[in-house]
Amino acid sequence: MRKLEIDTYLKATTEYTGDIDHLEDLWESAVRIAENHEHARIQEVVGNVAGRLVELKRFEVAGEIYQGVDSFKEAIDIYIQGQLWDKARSVAAQSAPHLRQYVEQAYVQALMQQDRADELVVSGNVGAGLAMMARRGEWDKVMEIAKREGGDTLAKYTLLYSDHLLKLNTSDGGLVPALRVFTQNGAPAHQAAFAYYKRLACMVLADGTMDMPSSALPDLREMLFRVVADLKAAPSAKEALHEFERLLLITHYVSLLALCRKAGDVENAALLATSLLRYSDQLKVDRAFYEAGVCNRDAEKISQAHVFFNRYLDLTEVIEDPDTGMLENSDFVKTDIPFDLSALPEHPCNPPEVMEEIRDWVVDVSMRQTESCTLQTMRCPKCRADIYEGTLVCPECSMHFEPCVVTGYPISPTHRTECASCHMPAAKHPWNQWIAQNKTCPWCGALQSTAR
Repeated sequence: MRKLEIDTYLKATTEYTGDIDHLEDLWESAVRIAENHEHARIQEVVGNVAGRLVELKRFEVAGEIYQGVDSFKEAIDIYIQGQLWDKARSVAAQSAPHLRQYVEQAYVQALMQQDRADELVVSGNVGAGLAMMARRGEWDKVMEIAKREGGDTLAKYTLLYSDHLLKLNTSDGGLVPALRVFTQNGAPAHQAAFAYYKRLACMVLADGTMDMPSSALPDLREMLFRVVADLKAAPSAKEALHEFERLLLITHYVSLLALCRKAGDVENAALLATSLLRYSDQLKVDRAFYEAGVCNRDAEKISQAHVFFNRYLDLTEVIEDPDTGMLENSDFVKTDIPFDLSALPEHPCNPPEVMEEIRDWVVDVSMRQTESCTLQTMRCPKCRADIYEGTLVCPECSMHFEPCVVTGYPISPTHRTECASCHMPAAKHPWNQWIAQNKTCPWCGALQSTAR
C-alpha cells in the first residue's frame, strides 16, 4: 500500500500539471512516506525527487530534502549548483566541517568561471582575483590592490606588470615604463626577479650612445639602487650583491660619461670611457672601444686612442666575418679589460663610413708616430711596477685599488677622499673638480664640499 502511494506521487510530472508548487508538495509527500514507512527506498526516492527539483531550478528545496536524510555532501553539491553559497557554507559549518574547504574551492572556481574578479578579492581570494584582472589587462586595478596587500603580492605583480609593459614595446619607449614600475613600487631582491632585472639592465646598457644615451638610464639606476639596498640587508646574498653592484656601477659611469660629453668635459669623459672598458663584457664591446678611442682622442691622449681604435677595428672585422680568427691581445695582457669574444653583437655599432674614417686616422697616426702606441701607465704604490693606469688590480703584486666615483679610475691611497653622506670613495682632484662645478655627490646627490 505505501509503495503504491509513493509510486503514485512520483508519477506526477509537469505533463500532469503546470503547477510547480503542487508538484513539489506531491513529491515531498513521497519522501515523507519513504522516511516513515519504506526505509529501504529512502535514497532512491530522495534522489529521484531531488533530481526533479533541480531540473525545475528548485535548488533550495532539493538541498533541504537531502539534508533531511543526512546526505550533507549531496545537499552541499546542490546548493553549489544553485549558487546558494550561504546555504552550502551553513551545512558545511554545522554538519560537515570537513567539507568547508570543498565549498570554498567550489566558490572560487565559480567566481573564476563567471569572471567575477572583484568578488574574488573581496572574499579573500586575492591571488585568484588579481590573476584574473591581470589576464583582462586591468593593471591599474591590479596594482592598486597589490599595493594594499604589499609584501610578496606587490613584489609579484610589480614584476608581472613591468614585463607586460616591456612586451608592449621593447624599444627605449617601452623600457622607461617597464623600469618606472620598480621606481614607483620598489624592486625587491627576490631571486625569482634577478634574471629579469639583469635582462632590463642589459637592454638599457645596449641602447643609446654616449652622445645620445638611453632615456631609460635614470630609471635603471634607481631600480638598481633599490635592488642593491635590499641585497645589502640580506647577508646570504653576497654573490647577487656583487653582481648587481657591478651593474649599478656600470650604469653610473655610463650616465656620467653622457653628462661629461654634454658638458664638454673631455678630461673626465676620457677617464670614464676608458674605465668602462673594464666592464665591456656587459656592454656592446665594439661601441665601448670606439667611444673610448673617441674620448681619448678628444683629450689628446693619442697613443691610448690609437690602441683603443685598433681594437675597435679588429672587433668590427670579427663581427662582420666571424671566420677572421682570434684577435691579437698583447696590448691588454696585464690589464683588467676582459678578452671575451663569446658575446659579440650581431652587427657593428657604426656604419661603414665611420669605420673608414677611424681606419684612416689610425693609419695616419701610425705613419707619424716614431714609437709604437701603448696604453698609459702609472707606478704601483706598493711594488713600484709600471702598470696600466686604469687597472684596479696590480698584475705584479695584486694590490687592489678602489674605483673613483667620479671617473672610475683607480684611487691612490694618498689621494683618497669620500662623500660625507654615502661614503663612496673618490680621487681628490676629480672630486674637487666635480664638486666645484656641480655641488653634489655624483652617486647619492647630497650636497658636498671639496676635499682638502
